[in-house]
Amino acid sequence: MRKEVQIDLFEELEYRGKNKKKNFYPLIRRLLPEFISIRISYEGLVFSFIVILLLNLLFFSLGVERGKRIALLKKEKVTELDKQDKQIQYTIQIKAFNDKKLATQFLKELIEEGYRPFVIYSNQVYQICIGKYSNKEIAKEEFYKLSKKFRYSFIRSIPTEIRKEE
Repeated sequence: MRKEVQIDLFEELEYRGKNKKKNFYPLIRRLLPEFISIRISYEGLVFSFIVILLLNLLFFSLGVERGKRIALLKKEKVTELDKQDKQIQYTIQIKAFNDKKLATQFLKELIEEGYRPFVIYSNQVYQICIGKYSNKEIAKEEFYKLSKKFRYSFIRSIPTEIRKEE
């Protein structure tokens, strides 16, 4: 009887009922053909979202663990330096390029001229170097010869990762 009284008082409002579940049936019906009928409640949609979120979290954590193992293996390889590798410490940097095509073109020119160049890639810059020297004095002698042709060249140390690769 109370419901009737309340409805009579507020006739402009519609009575919808408390336990009516909302679903996305009208939206899905527009997207799918008529012979397929799917009804998804809000609870089902939220549950599906939580399951997908947990699966993403699981895959992400597995990827992080795998990445940690790979990083540890790479660290071990870099720290294993031979005595011969420790002797080569200096080189002469001739030029640096941001563009890989320009760097490879310059490398080809140096090879044609009879040099044995190599590239140090760091901080998105291709650094073209010539020669590997055990001490700075030997590098200085060669530097004076090269500085006439390559104006902005300079002596620099070789990173340990490059020493190991050669």
